Amino acid sequence: RRDRQKALYWYRRAAGHGDTDAMTNLGHAYYLGTGVQKNLNHAIQYYLMAAEKGHAKARYLLGDAYETGHGTARDCERALFWYKKAAENGEIMAMDRLSKIYGTGLCDQAENPEESMKWLKKSGAIKRDILKHSAQKK
Repeated sequence: RRDRQKALYWYRRAAGHGDTDAMTNLGHAYYLGTGVQKNLNHAIQYYLMAAEKGHAKARYLLGDAYETGHGTARDCERALFWYKKAAENGEIMAMDRLSKIYGTGLCDQAENPEESMKWLKKSGAIKRDILKHSAQKK
């Protein structure tokens, strides 16, 4: 059975020891208000700690926060920085987001079909590998 308080306790302990998955999970709990009072500032702090240590998902979530302005000032330059860091670490959602940003001119960017296609191809290749690997397990 789920025990959110116990999970948060262990996430805090693990985060205190440098575990980036725990930092990211704590950040997400604060972002959503799951088991804790919603606190976007805490969420951003945990995402940033994990992102600076190389956690791809935290980098994506931090990019999203900067793009949307949730928990921090909207800053497209920082959003793109963190999306690119996440994408370079293999985060598919960051690749897809970069493809959309460059393909449609979001986040104060000029449309750039080549850059959009580059990220779309990279995410597609990873998705195909995942599907292929999944099919081979069956």
